[in-house]
Amino acid sequence: MAEFRTKPIVLAVRDETNRLIAGLTAEIFWNALFIDILWVDEEHRRRGYGAALLRRGEDAGRAESCDVACLSTFDFQAPGFYEKYGYDLVGEFQDVPPGSRRRWFSKKL
Repeated sequence: MAEFRTKPIVLAVRDETNRLIAGLTAEIFWNALFIDILWVDEEHRRRGYGAALLRRGEDAGRAESCDVACLSTFDFQAPGFYEKYGYDLVGEFQDVPPGSRRRWFSKKL
């Protein structure tokens, strides 16, 4: 088995006043990038920050020899966003939370 390795990834976008307006947290385990949080402040959405953070996170994973990226999201969040950037649905929980679904996605890097 490959040697266990882990490395945190933290990316941030700040406005001109240094206020956090978007961010990504992830962790590398072995050869996989696990994206934990990708967040963009509501008033700053649709400006490309989410896509840029996702690309930079994936690039960080590739730089660390990751072969795959994975993440989870809910129906009321952004499953379409991840599909747009090449992520494939690999599993889901129905009614988590009630009336929605928690969905897991992955992408070959």
